Amino acid sequence: MIILICDRKNIIDTDAVYANFTSGSTGTPKAVVVSHRSVIDFITCFTEIFGIEASDNIANQAPFDFDVSVKDIFSGVFTGAAVHLVPKMFFSFPTKLLDYLEEREITILIWAVSALCIVSTLNGFDYKVPGKLRKIMFSGEVMPVKQLEIWKKFIPDAEYINLYGPTEITCNCTYFRIPKDADLEAYTKGIPMGQAFPNERILLLDEDDRLITETDKEGEVCVSGTCVALGYYNNEKQTKYLFKTL
Repeated sequence: MIILICDRKNIIDTDAVYANFTSGSTGTPKAVVVSHRSVIDFITCFTEIFGIEASDNIANQAPFDFDVSVKDIFSGVFTGAAVHLVPKMFFSFPTKLLDYLEEREITILIWAVSALCIVSTLNGFDYKVPGKLRKIMFSGEVMPVKQLEIWKKFIPDAEYINLYGPTEITCNCTYFRIPKDADLEAYTKGIPMGQAFPNERILLLDEDDRLITETDKEGEVCVSGTCVALGYYNNEKQTKYLFKTL
């Protein structure tokens, strides 16, 4: 993450606060520039919807150049929750990771799917089950149902939430709360994207940018709202191409 610094006395909410790099589908890194307004709008909704409080302990898994970390950092700043920076090496040693979560009394995980799967695929819960976890959120890729079943088996009382969204829309645009009594076999083809966050409009468009309203039709997910980033740093061509006015 690049933190963009400017004169605090003259700052306004539409100024940039940071830039996160993403390669997207091109393989070429692009710096997505996000404004203060977008972060404030998203984090206000995010912390309210999921009930993040000053008493919470958030375990930061994502490096600061990955936009998942934005939810950790600014949820802590906004609510007063403690953000614990998990040492990277612990994700190679599930026993150390689980000891850390237990010792720090971690209550909230906002992790990439791959990080959660490290614990479940290596049978980490046979060693220890953290006793304070109450919210487990995941994003970045499709959560395998078999791995989710393991997490729910050992930590049944936690709430599990699927998050979706590209870096260009300030972290996430949709969320899906997995019902506690859900039959996970129903999600073998994928967990639903769920509903849009407040103040974000989700559109499914065809190749001609026409709105798709029929069921069982494929299209491109497009998002509008305050959440949309300012564009790509020093890349006017890609910004004009992908950040459109409809």
